[in-house]
Amino acid sequence: IGYSDIVESYRGIHSEMRIFVPNEGKREIIRVIVRNDAAEAKTIKVIPFCGTAIDCVYKPQGYETDWGKFYEEKNSAVATGFTSFGGEGVVKYYAYMTSNETVTGYDTRKSAFVGIYGNKNEPKTLMEKGGCSNTDCIAEKLILAVENTVTLAPGESKAFYYTMGVESSIEEIPAFTAEEIEAQFAAMQAKY
Repeated sequence: IGYSDIVESYRGIHSEMRIFVPNEGKREIIRVIVRNDAAEAKTIKVIPFCGTAIDCVYKPQGYETDWGKFYEEKNSAVATGFTSFGGEGVVKYYAYMTSNETVTGYDTRKSAFVGIYGNKNEPKTLMEKGGCSNTDCIAEKLILAVENTVTLAPGESKAFYYTMGVESSIEEIPAFTAEEIEAQFAAMQAKY
């Protein structure tokens, strides 16, 4: 109760993804563990991606106020826009996706990541480039994607932690260690 685990094995790579919402904050956390079950070393790119509601419903006339880019000092892909989110007034919000490991690529522009006529099952940038294309976004539909690259020896595994959420300023975007995230998971389990 309170989380989902998804397990997959493909071409000698075993992956486990856990998604949960911690007790505190306006965020969702994803833990991805990848393990190399092949007989040779493999370089793997872990790329979580999500759409955003920060720019509300489709409204081309309003996109000029929305933008997305990568903030190196926060190790985060960030999208901002003005929305009511159920309140009385329209407020500026910052949606973010961050990693506990150094990000090696990112995207914030949906047309660059998915493609103009592409689909989410076969994102254009992954099919054509094998990874993110480091796109900023101004006046288009926003997404958040970050990329981590790791080379694993046979039998070796690595865990990555991703936090996605919404804050009212760049300064409020959190940075968590793996230990802090595991503690948040344990607290969530204890609550339920």
